[in-house]
Amino acid sequence: MLISFNFLDFSCVNFNSFFKSKKYNNIKVVENDTLQKKPKIYAKLLTDKSIFGENEKIVLQYYVENKDILPISGIITGEIQGQNIKTLYTFKENINLQPKEKKTLYFSFNAVPPQIMRAYIRIAQNGKFISTHNIAIASEPLKISTQVFEPLDFKTFWEKNFQNLQKKLQSGFKIIKKYRPDMSNAQFYTHEITWFSDAGRKVTGWYRVPTHGQKVKALLQLPALGAYFAKAFTLSENENIGTPSHLAVLSLNLGIGQGESAKKQIMEGIENKETYFYKQVILDCLIGVHFLANESQTFGNEIIVEGMSQGGGLALMLASLDKRIKTCLPDVPFFCGMPYLWTQTYWVKREADLYLKNKQKLNPAFSLTHAQILENLAYYDVANFVKMMPPTTNVYISVGLQDTTCPPLSILAMYQQTRGKKSIKIYPKGEHNGGGVMHRKEKF
Repeated sequence: MLISFNFLDFSCVNFNSFFKSKKYNNIKVVENDTLQKKPKIYAKLLTDKSIFGENEKIVLQYYVENKDILPISGIITGEIQGQNIKTLYTFKENINLQPKEKKTLYFSFNAVPPQIMRAYIRIAQNGKFISTHNIAIASEPLKISTQVFEPLDFKTFWEKNFQNLQKKLQSGFKIIKKYRPDMSNAQFYTHEITWFSDAGRKVTGWYRVPTHGQKVKALLQLPALGAYFAKAFTLSENENIGTPSHLAVLSLNLGIGQGESAKKQIMEGIENKETYFYKQVILDCLIGVHFLANESQTFGNEIIVEGMSQGGGLALMLASLDKRIKTCLPDVPFFCGMPYLWTQTYWVKREADLYLKNKQKLNPAFSLTHAQILENLAYYDVANFVKMMPPTTNVYISVGLQDTTCPPLSILAMYQQTRGKKSIKIYPKGEHNGGGVMHRKEKF
């Protein structure tokens, strides 16, 4: 099967290296809106293989197509960029195409040390790029060398927060459980779950439990950033976010907000590890574990946690903090390998800069550097949490090689630090959906 990508999908482009440089081999880079005028000649990379062995020659296939009724000529350039944003290989040649002609071509280069790379193919006419396309490729991804920064007091910081939360829960913390007959049926009872966090944020969830009354395993489902669970769906009801029908399930909504507005929370309170927004989010998720562990129809010491993106990162954090969690099933997890998340994406640093700008508008004396932000984010890096994970915990992680929201290098940095009985599946064509519906069915 051939990879198919929309050639105008600029989420895959490394903005730090390509669009910020105004020239590439003396060819002017035009703005995105110019590229969107649908040129008559296209170039697209095609491959049924994008993960290579360490000593394997890398061969990539691409095609060029003339969609015009007239002959067209141009200059085609290719580039392989390493994960350190250095060029490993380039080529440049003239291309001539007759009306409606399509050519399939190849380029290759020698094996490289383990790393994730990005392959670019571009066509220029009259000194301007008119078509560009890129994909991620990898050489022995599980052997890539990574490093993360762990604060000296990371473990004690979270042990203290976990212990304080347990004291709070044991002293009469109120969780409201309301039966919802309108969402129940002969197979399931559904309850609406509500509590209020220390920050005053309303946390809600849907608790679905089989009506047969027998004890079952429980699953805590955590949302992606900006997502909201309208109910605890079964797999037959919703193949994208549904869960197996034999489990008791709490689908948790964290009160963070929906859509693009939720991104504003990513940096809220980051000037201090104690005030960072996600500290309370993590504690709220642990309250969800507490709820499931104390339900009369669940096996309280055999809890499963799962989620995608933000939910995947939170699932790994919980599995590292609470020993009652025995299985963790995160997909394309966020908050992993913070140094790589910062450098391999454009949007995380952008959110940090927007936060700093808004703070300085309110208080011109406000001062916070990128280095200070990264130092505090280290307390929320999943790569540091998973070092505390019990070695008996079952962990199955999915990764999309083409993911530019939670890039694979950041997840691999975390995976290398993970204790427990771990396994990982890298989907060569996967973007931020990882393995999608197919993987969801497989992991359950």
